Amino acid sequence: MLPWARRSLVVVDGQEGPRYDALVADSLRFSPDSQRVAYGARQGKQWSVMLMGSPGQLYDGIGAGSLVFSPNGQRLAYVAQVGKQQVVVVDGQASKPYKGIAAGSLAFSADSQHVAYAANDEEEDTWFVGAGWPGRQTSTKPGSRVLSSAPTASAWPTPPPWMRRNRWWWSMAVEQGV
Repeated sequence: MLPWARRSLVVVDGQEGPRYDALVADSLRFSPDSQRVAYGARQGKQWSVMLMGSPGQLYDGIGAGSLVFSPNGQRLAYVAQVGKQQVVVVDGQASKPYKGIAAGSLAFSADSQHVAYAANDEEEDTWFVGAGWPGRQTSTKPGSRVLSSAPTASAWPTPPPWMRRNRWWWSMAVEQGV
């Protein structure tokens, strides 16, 4: 596409941003404190997440609807495509590659310090909830498939006391032995 033919852009408070070849579907996000804005965009064949107008690392794709700000608005996470695998990018740093990251599973802890997501591990062909700190993951049986996953906080209008103390619980619906 020719540079002058680019038509996709984001307008924030009446101010037009740069033009792109395409925008990632369902990616426009404001931080909880409304001070930061992020979205996914494509220039040529590469995709990146724009945070406050600055492009991030280039990837083969950005997960539609995957951008998530931390509760304090200071951190950003999303799913990106690298070849045939996916990574979780947190604060610009990519995780190890996985076969896949379950849609809608990426979440921050209430204190914004930890990140959790459901991922499919290439070596074992199992799904697990990977957390942003060592030694915290829960595996399913080989051959299982994650049907849905969500932090239990999403089911509560006001998080129960144990979640307010920054203990992070996760619920995952799994179809065993597929």
